[in-house]
Amino acid sequence: MKKRWFALCMCIVMLAGILTSCGTNTGKIKFGAAGLGGTYRVFGDTFANLVTSKNKKYKMEVKTTAGSAANLRMVISKWRLHRQT
Repeated sequence: MKKRWFALCMCIVMLAGILTSCGTNTGKIKFGAAGLGGTYRVFGDTFANLVTSKNKKYKMEVKTTAGSAANLRMVISKWRLHRQT
């Protein structure tokens, strides 16, 4: 059950990241992860290295955040900004 929950959360985070970056072509992708040493940070660093190694035109940056709730607030605020333009 924990693996399913984790996989679902990761899919939501990745989908949110993709949707918030629609319409921008700066080549920079910011990935919100919790503090250093946590599971999400390890996943974020690994995912960023994978994306950067496979496609050199994108630069992925892993940002330390306050966790899931803070990431969701950032996604929503970016989405609202995107809708206004």
